[in-house]
Amino acid sequence: MAALSGRMVVSMRPYLPEQIPLIQQVCRPFIRAHGEPVGWGPEGAAALGITDVEGQKPDWGEPVLFKPGEIPVYWGCGVTPQQVVMDSKLPCRVISHSPGFMLVCDMKSEGTCA
Repeated sequence: MAALSGRMVVSMRPYLPEQIPLIQQVCRPFIRAHGEPVGWGPEGAAALGITDVEGQKPDWGEPVLFKPGEIPVYWGCGVTPQQVVMDSKLPCRVISHSPGFMLVCDMKSEGTCA
């Protein structure tokens, strides 16, 4: 059996720094979905290995525009399994989703909160 390993993919949305505590609070209960942010700002980008902090050349999806004062906020993304499969160079086909088009499965939305 081949081992899987690869890079984590994140979704990014710009927010004002003072909004981050509320964003964490609102997103925290959704641990079976994206959950709370995994990083924000230049420090979060550096910790995640992101060099394009302005998000103008994303590996996945479309560029996002920033308003004055906003910083990038990052969430773990469901595209990560696809990236891991590609990084692992497995000789197989995988059915998944593309950015913005989520996979439909048998888990009800009520089951996504802690």
